[in-house]
Amino acid sequence: MLTREIHSVPALLDSLSLALNKVYQRKGVVITLDISPEVTFIGEKNDFMEVMGNVLENACKYCLEFVEVTTLHSDEHLTIVVDDDGPGIPQSKRSLIFQRGQRVDTLSPGQGLGLSVAAEIIEQYDGEIAIADSPLGGARMMVTFARQYDAHGE
Repeated sequence: MLTREIHSVPALLDSLSLALNKVYQRKGVVITLDISPEVTFIGEKNDFMEVMGNVLENACKYCLEFVEVTTLHSDEHLTIVVDDDGPGIPQSKRSLIFQRGQRVDTLSPGQGLGLSVAAEIIEQYDGEIAIADSPLGGARMMVTFARQYDAHGE
């Protein structure tokens, strides 16, 4: 059973952004959060932080300079869109990155677990994670959490 706590999405993403700015300070990554202050996530804070931490860290790792985060939300769904200006993910490799132990990039360190764990957590929320081409030139990750209604509305 998932916890039904309400969390401020801008506050959680701001916290992740500050941490990643420190990690990628030398690279000079610019993370832009364009999110309405009233956007909320209903669920376990650690789940959100694990999922979005993995997605944002990958964006920072592979971007050239820019990462942009926006949201789409309704009573039923919360979608967080993360765009970067990196090399993108080839169409032929997109399904691989959600499989445990699979990595598209073998040159940089990692175990290939982050996005598979993120996908497993998102499944608990009847959500999904999808990849597209970003208008910035790199990858666009769309993370959707379903079940975004409070316990009184169930």
